Amino acid sequence: MSVHVRVARRLAAAVAGAAVAAVIAGAGPAVAHHGSLACTDQCAKVPLLFDERFARSGTGNPPGAQPSEEWDGTAPAPDPANATGLADIREFTVLPGSDVLTVEITWDAGVIPLLYDLDLYVDRKTAFGTWQQVGDGTNGQLAGDGEANELAVVQRPEPGTYRTRVVNWASTQLAYHGLLWFTPTQKSKKATSGRSTVDRRDIVGGSKIHVIYFVPSDGQDNQLDVNGVLENSVASMNTFLEGDIGRKLRLDTYLDGKTPRLDVSFVRGDLTAAEYSGSGDAIAAVTQELEHRGWTESGAVKRYFVYYEGPAEDSNICGTAYLSITGGYAQWSVVWLGAAPGCGARDFGTPETGGGMSEAIALHENFHNEGMVPLTAPHQCWAFSFHLCSAAAGAALETLDPESIDLLFPFVTFPLRDKVVDRDHDDYYDHSLPYRDMADSPFWEG
Repeated sequence: MSVHVRVARRLAAAVAGAAVAAVIAGAGPAVAHHGSLACTDQCAKVPLLFDERFARSGTGNPPGAQPSEEWDGTAPAPDPANATGLADIREFTVLPGSDVLTVEITWDAGVIPLLYDLDLYVDRKTAFGTWQQVGDGTNGQLAGDGEANELAVVQRPEPGTYRTRVVNWASTQLAYHGLLWFTPTQKSKKATSGRSTVDRRDIVGGSKIHVIYFVPSDGQDNQLDVNGVLENSVASMNTFLEGDIGRKLRLDTYLDGKTPRLDVSFVRGDLTAAEYSGSGDAIAAVTQELEHRGWTESGAVKRYFVYYEGPAEDSNICGTAYLSITGGYAQWSVVWLGAAPGCGARDFGTPETGGGMSEAIALHENFHNEGMVPLTAPHQCWAFSFHLCSAAAGAALETLDPESIDLLFPFVTFPLRDKVVDRDHDDYYDHSLPYRDMADSPFWEG
C-alpha cells in the first residue's frame, strides 16, 4: 500500500463525521477557537503530504546531505517472545557531516489489518566490533490500531558502520520498504537578532501571525530564530502573496531598538524527537505542550507558525494544521523540518529568491487554519478533504491535475514562487459563492 493511501486513511478517520458540520459552518460567521486543547472535538488535523507521483522541482536531498537510501526487505517469521533473535538486517555507512539520521520502514497492513506489528532498530558498530543500539521505532500495531510504519531518529550520528534490524513481533505481513536519509550539519550564520523564549510585546494590533522555532530536547539547534532564516522565509511569503493577490499577512512584530522585526520565539521541547513522532500524533504532542507552557492567545488574535526540528509520526507528512469544522479560527500550523527529503521542508526562500518548498508548506497550512478549502467548493478534493483537485470530482488524483499548481493541492508539488492562490478564484479566495472566503480573513494587513 502506498504512503499516500495510508496517510489518507488517517486523514479520513480524522474528519469522519465532521463533513456535515463543516458544510453548515462554512456559510456562517467565523468564531474563535484555540488549537489542540480547545479544538479537540471541533477540529480536523489536515496534513500536506509528499508522494513521488506528484513531486515536481525543489524536492530531494537538501544541499550537502549524504544521499538517502531505499530498499525492500522481508521480515522473518513472527516471534513475539524473541526466542529466535532473527531479524532482517541491512548495513550502511554514515559519513561525517550529518546532524540527524532518520530511518523509516513502511509495509502493507493487509486487506483486513489484524496482525501487522513490525519493529525497527538502528545499531552502530563500536570500535570493538560489537553493535550498540542507537535508535528504534517500536509502536504497536494490532487489529487496525496503529499505522503500518515505524520511524527511528538518531541525533548527531557518529561516522561509521550502522545497521537496520527489522524484527517481526507479530505480523503476517513480511514485505516492507525502507528509507533512510540525512540532515546535513547546518553552516552557522551570524545572528541577526537576540533570542527570546517568550512572545515579545506586540507593536501592531488586530489578528496576527507569530512564529515559533521548536527544537526537541535532543534536537540540533540550528538557530533559525536568530540567524535570519525564518525572518526571510516569512518575508518571502508576503512577497509571493503581494504579487499574486495583492495582499500581505499581518505579522507579529516587535521593536529591536527602533527597528520593527518579526517576532520569532524559541522553544526547547520536553521530549525527544523519537518521543514526539512515536506518540502517533505529533502535532497534538507539540501543540499541547506549547499550550501548557502558556501559548494560549485566542485563535482569532494569534496564529502560530511552528517550525519543528524533527519529523511527524509519518515522514511523508510535510506539514500539519488544525482546521475548525465549526467555522472558527484554528491557530496551529506546523512545518516538519525533519520530514522526508521529498517534502523540501528545509528549502527556505528569501524575498530575493522567492518562496521555496518550506514556504509553500507553511502558507498551505495557514489557509487550513482558516477553514480552507470549504467542503462546498466546486473543486473540493473528496479523496483528501479540505484540498483542491479536479480529477474525477475529487474521487481520485492524477499526476497532471491542473490544480497541482494551486496552494491547496493535497501534495507538495512546486515551490511557493511557482504556486497560485485559488487558480480561478472560484473555490476559496475572492469567489462569488455563498460560503466562507479567505479574502475576508482578519489576518491580512489593511
